[in-house]
Amino acid sequence: MSYISLYRKWRPQVFADVVGQEHITRTILNALKTGRVAHAYLFSGPRGTGKTTMAKLLAKAVNCQDEDSQEPCNQCASCQSISTGNSMDVMEIDGASNRGIDQMRELRDKIGFAPVEGKFKVYIIDEVHMLTTEAFNALLKTLEEPPSHVLFIFATTELHKVPATILSRCQCFQFHRISADQIVQRLKTITEAENIQAAEAALYLIARVSQGGLRDAISLLDQCISFAQGEISLQVVEELLGLAGIEAQLRFTAALATGDLKAALAEISNLYAEGRDLRQFVSELLVSWRGLLLLKLTGEVAAWSSEELARLEKAAEGAEAATLTRWLEIFNRTLEEMRWANRPQLTVELATIKAAKAELDQGAEALLPRIEALEEKLKNASLSFQSAGRSEPPQQRQYAQEQAKPQESTKKPSKPAAGGQPLEQIQAAWPAIGEWLREHRHVQVQAFIRDAQPYAIEGKTLVLAFKPTQAFHKANVEREGNQQLLRKAIRAVTSHDLEIRCILTGERAQSPKNPKQKQPSVEMEPLVKEALKLFGGHVIKKEEVEDR
Repeated sequence: MSYISLYRKWRPQVFADVVGQEHITRTILNALKTGRVAHAYLFSGPRGTGKTTMAKLLAKAVNCQDEDSQEPCNQCASCQSISTGNSMDVMEIDGASNRGIDQMRELRDKIGFAPVEGKFKVYIIDEVHMLTTEAFNALLKTLEEPPSHVLFIFATTELHKVPATILSRCQCFQFHRISADQIVQRLKTITEAENIQAAEAALYLIARVSQGGLRDAISLLDQCISFAQGEISLQVVEELLGLAGIEAQLRFTAALATGDLKAALAEISNLYAEGRDLRQFVSELLVSWRGLLLLKLTGEVAAWSSEELARLEKAAEGAEAATLTRWLEIFNRTLEEMRWANRPQLTVELATIKAAKAELDQGAEALLPRIEALEEKLKNASLSFQSAGRSEPPQQRQYAQEQAKPQESTKKPSKPAAGGQPLEQIQAAWPAIGEWLREHRHVQVQAFIRDAQPYAIEGKTLVLAFKPTQAFHKANVEREGNQQLLRKAIRAVTSHDLEIRCILTGERAQSPKNPKQKQPSVEMEPLVKEALKLFGGHVIKKEEVEDR
């Protein structure tokens, strides 16, 4: 006898064997028990989740000669003929190859004939969304009022392509992706029955790769059995699928976590030299880091064996949740960029450099923490000047005084009184403007203007003053898109439609008593020195603005 594939051999023969679709099996069993079986069903959902299996089980159940149970007995002649595909009363039609109006007319002409063996003639149309519009129209009337001995069961992976006129005439059931734990449990049942040794980590990797499709998982297990010729280990599955593997992920993750850029780049170079698909490697990293992040934030994660998680945790021991989040954002963008990259190795190397060296990452996610660190450092320097009894630099003294002021409440105030001046109205409503931005999911813009002050109104222009330490915030507010959002928020809260101009505040320089005395360079000011040290670059322009 020829070999039978595992997914066919282990196809459920009763409703109780169906995995992960309890909401459907329960409804159908109750319908069979109460005699409320509909004349047409439509099963939709991802591939390999049990749609065709459920259709065959329903066909067996309605024609089963054992009337004492809702489950098919699999012993009577009707059940056995349906199981072997020889039943004259169950017609399986492929919607992709029988999609025309002629095939539907032929079906409609034959539908009136009585069943040969059982009580019902069952028409199972797989991939029904492939039928043409004319074929659907030919089926409509028959589907709405079929003979009492006819049952239609449709299956599709693309529900949105099925006309609403068909959906309204069927009972529709949505099949769900099967969880990794349920897939692993089913695979364990199969390997034990087939006397196959399989590592738990290997089964979890198969479950992750199958993405919720049990049929795909069983087919992959069948391949692994032929490939391994013995125990199915994690390395066997990785080699069969052409994956870089957990060991490469561990080495790369450990190198990033310890800041060892040389080792991380060497790992990329080795994978490329071995002919590995770097895009696949990045995809594997994203899956692993997502699992680690969820474990750090929630304490639990599915689709991973305890051994794999323990090794990943150890490799990423120095990486906090914020670091993992930044890595995920960088490499997720990289995965998309690699689709069009001429040199994928260079693309991955650049992402690796940004992940290992935050100071080289010019994205907002990396710059904002550095801005906050600079502000905190300047604040501490100001306090140290005061404790030493020395006079602090004017910029630091101004910054410390402003930080000492009580923060305004972020509670959204009511509309400002109409009698006030426009500038006073905007100043009073500034917290509410920030709150409006937050409520409309513009959190970054809210963060950039949090410490800005409405300075003046010049004609139809609102002047916003930023502290000397907030040049980065000022530059971001000056962007066209952010300016439009801020104008919209001001208009929504205060009804004023104003342009936006941004300035940096600072004390007006006093005229020297000796005109020939050389003024100190702006680069020597402590605040500017600290900013240049942190961000690099040089001063282009110095602008003096009188404090209000």
